[in-house]
Amino acid sequence: MKRERRDLDLGELTAILERISAHLSDTEREQLTAALDTLAFLTHEIGAKGMTIEKLRRMLFGTRTEKTDHVFPPPPTDQARDAAPTPSPGAAA
Repeated sequence: MKRERRDLDLGELTAILERISAHLSDTEREQLTAALDTLAFLTHEIGAKGMTIEKLRRMLFGTRTEKTDHVFPPPPTDQARDAAPTPSPGAAA
């Protein structure tokens, strides 16, 4: 199913939220308000000159601080395993 871009009037969405807010808990109201605020912010940022997908990704998810190979070092190579001393069968544990 192909989705098309739809222009949304944030003022109308806010008015809808105001009308239904009596039926929402405080937490639900806060969550919907935060979602609308986020939508408004992202819509503005995406439309801003100079915004790139990379900048938007960093804004949403933060910058990468750790590289995978630093968190999970590569397994030792065959040479490293061969150089490691092997315990002798008669050695005490």
